[in-house]
Amino acid sequence: MTKYDDDNVRAALRAVLQPLADLMISSGVTLSSATELLKHGLFDAAQKRSSTPVSDSQVSLLTGLHRKDVRRFRVADAETTRSSFSNASARLIALWNSDPAYLDSNGSPLPLPRSTETGPSFDGLVQQLRLDLAPGTVLLHLVDMKLVVQEPDGRLTLRANAYVPLAGRPEMLAAFEKNISAHLRAAVENLTGDGARPHFERSSHFNRLSEESAGALEALARQLAEDQLAKFNIEASRLQKQDMAETTSTHRVSFGSYIVDRDQAEEAKN
Repeated sequence: MTKYDDDNVRAALRAVLQPLADLMISSGVTLSSATELLKHGLFDAAQKRSSTPVSDSQVSLLTGLHRKDVRRFRVADAETTRSSFSNASARLIALWNSDPAYLDSNGSPLPLPRSTETGPSFDGLVQQLRLDLAPGTVLLHLVDMKLVVQEPDGRLTLRANAYVPLAGRPEMLAAFEKNISAHLRAAVENLTGDGARPHFERSSHFNRLSEESAGALEALARQLAEDQLAKFNIEASRLQKQDMAETTSTHRVSFGSYIVDRDQAEEAKN
């Protein structure tokens, strides 16, 4: 495992924790709650350090946790119920946008009947994904999110090329958890050398730009990202459809992008 200077690690962690602290304050997570979460995170990390069971004393030595906390975490039910709508909706929209069975001659998503004995349908789409949700439940959620519209003839039209939850909805928090934890895990493994191989992680940063130039670059980046994600989704959906019946198909691949435009002068004032 790669080692870094403690002061540099603390400086990096402080910068990473600042936006998380903003989320904590806006959500009413106080110091005592944050401390409990950090303790539990250290306990989980210590458990994963070895393929064999780790004793309470070893966890305490690795993390500085009191052994009574270690024992408490061992017996606590750490499983938390998660909304499955975010993942289910994202998979459904990706498949609807990429599977040739659900596309017209121009490559656009077909309007689908709710159900039919022959040909593609919305219910068939849900069943193909083997979602642990009723088709009607998924449909109500997508209509509520204005991602799917029911036309006068009863057919269902897809209005989005990707699932983007709205701020304030529980699905947005689930997406935040999945996206940030995946990226952060990859970044940390690159730092420590703990991964089986280096993860691909690249980004570009440019400053001293006018507001107009920043806006033009953001528009370009959005279009490039949308195009690449669409291509990736088509191939990933094809391979997932091919592999999902195999018991050895246990891998997950995450591919994402982000675009941030900040006014550094305003940030400096604050």
